Amino acid sequence: MKLCVFIPAYKCEKTIASVIEDLPPKIRRISTILVVDDGSPDKTSEAVKDYVKRTRASDVVLIRNEKNRGYGGAQKVAYRYAIDNGFDAVFMIHGDRQHNAEAMPDVLEKLKGNALSYGSRMLGNPRAGGMPLYKLIGNKTLTALENLLLGTRISEFHSGFRVYDCTLLKTLPFETLTDKYYFDTEMLILIADRGYGITETPIPTIYGPDSGYGIPFTDAVVYSLNVLKTVIAYKLSKYGILKSKFA
Repeated sequence: MKLCVFIPAYKCEKTIASVIEDLPPKIRRISTILVVDDGSPDKTSEAVKDYVKRTRASDVVLIRNEKNRGYGGAQKVAYRYAIDNGFDAVFMIHGDRQHNAEAMPDVLEKLKGNALSYGSRMLGNPRAGGMPLYKLIGNKTLTALENLLLGTRISEFHSGFRVYDCTLLKTLPFETLTDKYYFDTEMLILIADRGYGITETPIPTIYGPDSGYGIPFTDAVVYSLNVLKTVIAYKLSKYGILKSKFA
């Protein structure tokens, strides 16, 4: 397998080198590591360059968006890169060190025959990993509503620890989707709408001083409302009431 490990990075100066170093050897042996610095105002790109110089790493590619394109916009850059360069799969792991890279082989193994395989914190014990209670309740509530509206049975819609099969990824109009945080949900809608396979693997939750803490409460509320708006719009489009961008 030719794998692209994609690391979206924004204000990740302190964690980005550790995220790269955390990648399991069996993953790194088959991978090109693509860091997309999404217009960070700190020294994220410099930290990547310093890591490459210090370790003489030849498997790291850095793309810097001079202007911040948003979480979804950064993903579009990475997925276009993976498709155009002939990768079999693209695995996203966040640059703030909120994910345990040791779970990557298990998640990748389950990709076979599916469009998407991802790590679900809700199949594990998110509170043990420090997830704030409001985020746990919000995640479960939002996921339940999404499952109800979409007719799916997914334990978590909001994990950024995921790997796509590039053969199926290139059939999806992902570049028409939002540039914002709810891009991941829109991708799940695209995949579910086409009947492609989705599989989940339990992963640990990591919140703490050595990793990011996720988006703030107010941003989380806005995110949740946008997710619901997107799912409802999709549902209405199935009845011909609205024009769908998921076609």
